[in-house]
Amino acid sequence: MFKKEKDIELTFVCHDANAYHQHSVHLARNNMPDWYKNLPKPEGYNFDKDHSLPNMKLCSGLTDMYDKMIEIPMWSDVAFKIGKKGTNFWAYAFASMDGGFTQHNEYQRGAFRPDESNCHMKLDMVWMVESSEPVDLLMLMPSWSNNYSEHITWLEGVLDTEFISTLNVNMMFARKDEDYELTLKENDPAAFLLPLTQKNVKIKTELVSKDEWEVRRAATFRPTSFVGGLQKARKSKAKCPFRFNR
Repeated sequence: MFKKEKDIELTFVCHDANAYHQHSVHLARNNMPDWYKNLPKPEGYNFDKDHSLPNMKLCSGLTDMYDKMIEIPMWSDVAFKIGKKGTNFWAYAFASMDGGFTQHNEYQRGAFRPDESNCHMKLDMVWMVESSEPVDLLMLMPSWSNNYSEHITWLEGVLDTEFISTLNVNMMFARKDEDYELTLKENDPAAFLLPLTQKNVKIKTELVSKDEWEVRRAATFRPTSFVGGLQKARKSKAKCPFRFNR
């Protein structure tokens, strides 16, 4: 007899009560973008227009993605001011007390998106993730659900939940000919996560104190080497005779 595969359970742990109660993690299909919801019901063949009238509500590439993605919303308005090309000025302000951004130096990425015309900012999330078993999560740009593509590029990547629990979001702000300001609104998508698995995925959320959150975050991989720490940790885990390679 075949045994039913166990569901993968993702627990999103939060240390901010407002984010937990008012802006919680959820399946992306529960917050379809307004432009999608405003589309008319798809019609069949229209003789007056001599063609059928499908629209994006019949696009399985889009709807399947939203069915499987997990959305992490912004838990607060955050305002930005980005300096013009050739400057290194940037500033932000959260409406709430919890939230922050850090920045990586240009040398870490070489010629990719130089500081002359871009401003890197990394959103420090109030959420972390724990998984009942290792799974890769693809962090995606919320391109279908925001109106900021002229100014912001979300940088995509994969999180291995066996070693990474933080959900910080890397962004690139385009520098323009002049300084400009913009505001991300609460409930705008901060990030989308797509589990890279054929197994059924269930999500739940948990609110804890900041101290407990830090302890649980530290339970996953913490680098002990300046170079290659994660790769060394993976090799060490792979040597365990009771761990099957994924």
